[in-house]
Amino acid sequence: MARDGPPTTVAEIIDSAVQRVPLTDPVAPGYSGAVLERLQLADGSIVILKSSNPAIDLGMAATADPGRAFLFELDGIYDRLPASIDSTVLAVDRDDGVWRMAMTDVSAHLVPGEQPITRDESRRVMVAMHEMHAAFSGYEPTSLCPLETHVALFSAAAMEPFLDGSNPLPAFALDGWRRFDAMTPPRVRAAVHAIHAQPDHLAADLTHRERTLTHADLSLANVGLTERHVIMLDFAMACAAPGDFDFAIYLVQNDWLIEATNDEIISDWVELAVRAVDERTLRLALLAAFAEYACWKAPDVSEPSPYCSTYDWWLEAAQRSIDADGRHFGW
Repeated sequence: MARDGPPTTVAEIIDSAVQRVPLTDPVAPGYSGAVLERLQLADGSIVILKSSNPAIDLGMAATADPGRAFLFELDGIYDRLPASIDSTVLAVDRDDGVWRMAMTDVSAHLVPGEQPITRDESRRVMVAMHEMHAAFSGYEPTSLCPLETHVALFSAAAMEPFLDGSNPLPAFALDGWRRFDAMTPPRVRAAVHAIHAQPDHLAADLTHRERTLTHADLSLANVGLTERHVIMLDFAMACAAPGDFDFAIYLVQNDWLIEATNDEIISDWVELAVRAVDERTLRLALLAAFAEYACWKAPDVSEPSPYCSTYDWWLEAAQRSIDADGRHFGW
């Protein structure tokens, strides 16, 4: 019997496909292991299919992820997002232990790889972030990534168990920590390693002050802009944290791609806030983001990267936080 109307479930979408093209590059920077495919349906429309489970996805394995980005659809979380945000999710299911997600093809609106965005475009993203944080203030979806797991995600201890796997990121992370140890002032180095050893201390301080839903992985690779929407892809790292932590992750991942200085971007974040930003929370959030991403920010003199060009700024920000808050944490 012919089906009435367009396909609405993942299985129907797959059955309707007349072409499936792999999109995943297994050696690309940032590769997690999830499988992405481009499906052309019988009606000519294009859908992106993501398939993942902890056996192939490093992010899922490293954060004990039960499938949070997929569960968000089943729990109606994407429907609760502000009207300004498009998650692109059409349907999810689980087939033989593999989570599958069908998404609208928004490739034409995504930020092109390593192409800078303007300060005004960055402000649009931050306005949408503030709106999401306000919408979920006091409400925490289930299955979120614990903040303490997030902060120590790329630490040597967290990455070493995955060194024998096929994903190259753990080895890259450990190389980054060796560079970090060699070039970072002793007190900052000791504080970052102390955070990795007991991340729950910093996480508890931050979440005691404020908690909301944070995307916590807003690399510009996960961002797009249309006339009406800010596109936010891949909520797999979403956690309960202060909105400032979401911003700090956004900054540490993207500062090299925004046509503004870090201080200008911070000024925009504070100016656009619905309510006053707490100076200490923002300071600690920046330190938490640095502790998570310092292995990627530490420059490699043999292979200079613009991503690492702001490392000195992050060192100074970390030092300010350690000077102000180190005694409280015993750093």
